[in-house]
Amino acid sequence: MWTRQSLIYPILGLLALTALASVVSGFVINYFPVHKNIHHTLNDQFDATRSSVMSAIEQELLSIPRLARFLQGDRILRRMIRQRIAEPVTVPTLFHEKMHRLYGELEAGTFLVTDRKGTILHHANLRGLKKKSGEEGQSSLYLHGMNLALQGNNIVELVEISGVYAIQAYSPIIDKGKIIGTVMVGTDLDDSFTTIIKSLVGVSISFLDQDGVLGTSIQLQEWLPLDLEYASLASESGKIQYHEDHDRRQMNIYAPITIIDTPLVLAGHIDLSQSHQPLFESRGRLLWSAGIILALVTLMGIGTYIFLIFPLRRLHQKAQVLMEVCATDGMQTSNNSALQEVNQGGNEITVLDHALEAASFIAYTHIGKLHNQKETFEGMAHRDALTGFGNRRAFDERLDQVILLNSRRRDECKLAIMFLDLDKFKPINDTLGHDVGDGVLEEAAQRFTRCLRDSDRVFRLGGDEFAVLAPECVGETHALQMGDRINKAISQPFHILGKECTIGVSIGVSIFPDHGRDRDDLLKKADIALYAAKGEGRGRCILYDPSHGQ
Repeated sequence: MWTRQSLIYPILGLLALTALASVVSGFVINYFPVHKNIHHTLNDQFDATRSSVMSAIEQELLSIPRLARFLQGDRILRRMIRQRIAEPVTVPTLFHEKMHRLYGELEAGTFLVTDRKGTILHHANLRGLKKKSGEEGQSSLYLHGMNLALQGNNIVELVEISGVYAIQAYSPIIDKGKIIGTVMVGTDLDDSFTTIIKSLVGVSISFLDQDGVLGTSIQLQEWLPLDLEYASLASESGKIQYHEDHDRRQMNIYAPITIIDTPLVLAGHIDLSQSHQPLFESRGRLLWSAGIILALVTLMGIGTYIFLIFPLRRLHQKAQVLMEVCATDGMQTSNNSALQEVNQGGNEITVLDHALEAASFIAYTHIGKLHNQKETFEGMAHRDALTGFGNRRAFDERLDQVILLNSRRRDECKLAIMFLDLDKFKPINDTLGHDVGDGVLEEAAQRFTRCLRDSDRVFRLGGDEFAVLAPECVGETHALQMGDRINKAISQPFHILGKECTIGVSIGVSIFPDHGRDRDDLLKKADIALYAAKGEGRGRCILYDPSHGQ
């Protein structure tokens, strides 16, 4: 029966759901859309900022082609480099003065000129170069870019020099169609470079890697601190991450960027004083929306009582009938206890649960039986009931698989296909009976197995016809030796049900890929070899030969 005790839990749950839905719906209708719209706007703005930063970095690298064209047309410079190559002595002062003038025009962070041997002729503001240079002035930090430039390539790469990331662009210097040296222009990703980028894009930014801040355009202690966890999350997810502080009304936006195939994180520093003003104005709308939703959910609760509780009574009665029909001996006790619980004022939903559990148990039981029957039928479809070997269907499927595997192998192993036909077997069935004949087939199957390796498989194709697949056959000699072992084993007398029988076996062999590469061709040639073995007196193992088909 439906009692107060069973109704109190749904009613309390409905009231709790009403209160929760009111708060959540008010948040969803008012606060969340405004907040999402603000983030969407900031995301679009920072995407534009990120594009502007990448464009500014690319602008810094445009000086390389201009410098290369200038150097390729400067006869004095080319003559100096050729003289340096001819007489590897101290670089003239005039050369350094000319390079310093070029360095001033470039306004770059680093500048490097080498000859065709990779020897550094001039450098300016190269971090860590003196510490890591060799006897000839070469540096392992620049060998990769210099070598590619000496091969005629223009290359741009991002390297780490003494803890500082630097963008370096290399280009060859060409004279009369020959490369006589290289030039490199670089820019460090430090605070100075970041300040220049800020002046171009109008937003305070910072560059970060997994270890910390590379360069920043602001005083970090006066702003919302940079958080490496947000930077790591942005780098791993490939999405923009937000770190807000409503007390300070500040935000850091972390966006993944890639500079010369190196993943970094660009952090933008945003003032929220203006952008988040709509959030404070939405508080009043939030309260009104919560009240409206509360009223709607209350109406929904009344409708639930009318349209759910009364139908639930009828379901309760049907559940009792379902439990009586579906109950098994093992579940009868639990069903009776469920009925007693309802009669004593229990919750009717429990009865429905028990009824569905009983029905599910019976359904799963029948499904399990059907599954077992299916597996049994599938085994019968692929196996010979007498010998336990695979049947013709299993043979065809296995042959296709083995041909595919052997065609992909690169070693010298081949695939041998053997057709076996028992000689003098029919008289045994006719004179001694089928029981003796079946015993001979079972014993012959065991002898076949003892003569083969673990990797070989025997199949019964029907009657007294068998087939063997040897996927790791070394060659023709190996296949014939296997056939001889089978012949010797089968020629021994059989003692079945007190009767002594003597039979033989004729074997035809074809080998993949020597005799064909598809299934039909190999089977046809193995069958031809089998008939040749029978024609030559039976009890033989014959390898396919083209003359057999003539």
